[in-house]
Amino acid sequence: METQSRTQLQKDRDQSFMERLKRSDEEYVWEGIRPDTIAFTHITTGSPTEYLKMTDRTHASVLDTIKQFHDALRPSYPKHLYTNPLFWMSSLPRDYFNGITRVSPDKWYPIKDYCELLYKVIVTEDVQYADLQPVHAAGIIEKIGKQGPLLDHLFIVGMPVSKAMLQTVKPLANWFTLGYGSHETGGTSFNILHTDDIEQFQDFDNGLPAPGVQIRIVDENWTDVCAGSKGRVLIKTPAMFSGYSMEPEKTAQRFDSDHWFITNDIGRLDERTGHLFVGGRMDSIILHGEYMIYPFWLEEMLSTHPDIKEVVIVPVSDPVLFHAIGAIVIKKPNSTLTVNDIQSKISEFIVPEVMDIVRVKHLMFVDTFPRKQDGSLDRSQLYDLMQEHVVKYFKTK
Repeated sequence: METQSRTQLQKDRDQSFMERLKRSDEEYVWEGIRPDTIAFTHITTGSPTEYLKMTDRTHASVLDTIKQFHDALRPSYPKHLYTNPLFWMSSLPRDYFNGITRVSPDKWYPIKDYCELLYKVIVTEDVQYADLQPVHAAGIIEKIGKQGPLLDHLFIVGMPVSKAMLQTVKPLANWFTLGYGSHETGGTSFNILHTDDIEQFQDFDNGLPAPGVQIRIVDENWTDVCAGSKGRVLIKTPAMFSGYSMEPEKTAQRFDSDHWFITNDIGRLDERTGHLFVGGRMDSIILHGEYMIYPFWLEEMLSTHPDIKEVVIVPVSDPVLFHAIGAIVIKKPNSTLTVNDIQSKISEFIVPEVMDIVRVKHLMFVDTFPRKQDGSLDRSQLYDLMQEHVVKYFKTK
């Protein structure tokens, strides 16, 4: 009997998740479920000095988030292509509650032919509405050329959107939705645009707050700034997460005394339209396509290179990825260091499948790093130095 059970267990393991799901007709309902019972746990980014955290969402929070998306977007398409991993906040089953068929590829990036796979899925399944990262949308356009809209509606997710980025993906759809949110707060604001609106679009305009969402912009003293001024974004929403899994102290650190959620994002509220603009971070995280890359992670890798005395990783503006990766290096004497040497060192630490993602695009050499009065690195000044370096480089090309 035990041998038979083991054989069946091995068969189950050999089957794909979809095969096991198809042959399962069991239904399980736990009578003890309450609105405040944890329904989902998502993975979210940590901070520049730590890795991922788990965010808990209750059944009530899940339903509030789904309602938030529905009320803001009013979806009317029979099929919705969703490409992001199931552990993201936006993977909540909002499609099913709206009576929409969700279409998802059975592979997730990175694979070499991913954009071609997405194109085939869109055509085969006759999809008219899709959630895509700008880098994937641009990749599809590169594959098929600018032959006219493949989609009716494109939802651009996971990163701030500039006008240049919208102009790049413009040939792919008639309508575009941009959104701002997080694993902790759900969908916070949305901006729906027709292709004719792109010429008037302002960088990082995330539209009006979703129904029920409150937003404040505060300065370093936690005082509300004047209308139109930049500051840290604070949020209250009915779709708020319940906390980081088994980390009550870290959860408490993300809320002020009035229970406003404290983001690490820099934004402003437009005085005339009420739109939320978010296009920067309080920390040094690099927003590289759908990925958030921690500079200290790459700095630790590269500091082991024999030709590098010191290194700082900084974001560099990119029209499609939002940020490319830049390295500012103090070389050791007589070094002949190149970008290829930098990439070779990184390849010693990461798997080959993600090498094209974690790729240093810009390299700059300096004799010293600018520092603040307390002796710490002045990363904002290093960021400005790299931007100037890149502009000068392209002007000479």
